[in-house]
Amino acid sequence: MLLRQYQQITLNKLLAILFNILSIISFVYFVILLMELINLLIQEASVSYSMILYIAVLLSGRYIFQEASQLMMSVEATRVTNKWSNIIINSIPLVDRLEAGELQHQLTFVLDKTKQYVTNYQFTAILSVMTLIIMFGVTLYYHWVAAIILIVTSPFIPLLYIVVGMKTQDDAKTQMNELNKFQFTLMNTLRSMDDVVNLNLQQHVVNRLKSYNSKYANASMKLLKTVFVSGFMLDFITMISIGLVALELGFELVVFKTIEFESAFIVMMVVPEFYLALKNLSQSFHAKKESMGQIELLDHTFDQLIIDRKNSRYIDIVVNGEKLSGTNNFSDSNLHKGIAVNLEAHDIKLEGKSIHYPKVELEFSQFNVIIGRNGVGKSLYLQLLNDSIKFYQSQSVSYLPQHSYIFEGTFKENIGNKSYDECAHYIKMLKLDPICERFGYHDGLIDPSIISHGEQKRINILRVLMDNKPFVLFDEPLAGLNIELKQSVLKCLLKLITDQNKCVVMVTHELSLVKQRVKPLNVIDFDQLEVHHDE
Repeated sequence: MLLRQYQQITLNKLLAILFNILSIISFVYFVILLMELINLLIQEASVSYSMILYIAVLLSGRYIFQEASQLMMSVEATRVTNKWSNIIINSIPLVDRLEAGELQHQLTFVLDKTKQYVTNYQFTAILSVMTLIIMFGVTLYYHWVAAIILIVTSPFIPLLYIVVGMKTQDDAKTQMNELNKFQFTLMNTLRSMDDVVNLNLQQHVVNRLKSYNSKYANASMKLLKTVFVSGFMLDFITMISIGLVALELGFELVVFKTIEFESAFIVMMVVPEFYLALKNLSQSFHAKKESMGQIELLDHTFDQLIIDRKNSRYIDIVVNGEKLSGTNNFSDSNLHKGIAVNLEAHDIKLEGKSIHYPKVELEFSQFNVIIGRNGVGKSLYLQLLNDSIKFYQSQSVSYLPQHSYIFEGTFKENIGNKSYDECAHYIKMLKLDPICERFGYHDGLIDPSIISHGEQKRINILRVLMDNKPFVLFDEPLAGLNIELKQSVLKCLLKLITDQNKCVVMVTHELSLVKQRVKPLNVIDFDQLEVHHDE
């Protein structure tokens, strides 16, 4: 899914190729004019200022076009990684096997590798091939023997990197797997620190973290060792190849005197550029294999999530007597107060237990609250409801899971790129003004590690509030907040019902507080659910 983001032809790619062509042409003409200048100096002839100016312009133009091409590569890399970021962020509420925090750590690690893939492979491969063709053509034109040496020696460089690159991809996968294990264990430990201390499991957890850290360090060192050895071998082969060309030209020029100095000079200026392009092409393949090892793991994760989602069972949803499907048009435009939503009875087997969910009736413009004892399946039902609505109508539901986290980005990006004016009222109601003042709304990056879980939760509540979907699902949004913030959250949810006619469904353990603040109220009690444990 994610890898297909690279298949489009964009203006940035075309501009990068164009600038690189101009850079190569500038270099070729620079070498030719430089040779003419040297000839004039040897013959003690007069040199015009215009020639010196042309040489300076061509040399400057080459580096300007190179930098412009690199800039276009970076812009394209940013565009693609931002697109990936949005895909991943929007997919986080669908995750049932992975914690959102773990997935975001993968995102941070993989996006860094993705930029390498875009800048060091896609563009570099195209641009290096163009450089190779032009430089080989110039060499062949001036001295065919040197061109033959290029043909004979050049295959060794990409062959080396193809062999090394295949190994690098496997090593990179191993590295990321070990990193994921370490991050997942560390995050779970931090979230359940009290339980770890109460059960006296500190040493056990420390040993596990040390083990995963050691495995990750070993995998990283193995990858670095491969990169170092391959880089050394590449430089050695390149040096030997250029030396052979120089030796052959020396014999032709000094001993046999079968080549002009001008031709030898131009060939010796062009040949290193040929091998540099070949080296860049080989290194880009190496970077590709390292990046692909990381990217394929994340891509597989998302593909598997989609497969799991399609293969799971969904709750049948009936809206005003019509079963919800992918064909009927269900949106804000055809909703009205009191519209009935019936969720059919549903059975599910999960982790050694079977749960029978009864038929549930919901209403728009009414606060729907799911209550029940711990472990009865309230959160699971809300997740099933979210997945079911998304399966039938992907753009009709917003869902805030119990464990939700923010990513390192601007405040605006964390709430779906809404303008400040759109959400200013909710920002004040949720007491998020200090966060906006501290980090800024449009520009400053929020560091998730230095803001509290309650602040992260309120930012995510704001994101769901601003999503503007008919169904809005919250899993314990009041947990971990003080009484003042709980009341503020309830006011925001009530505003969704009264002002925007939404169907709000919330799982909570604080029914007494909700009853005091919210009316009308539809209570769905799961305390009497039939839960059977498999033997």
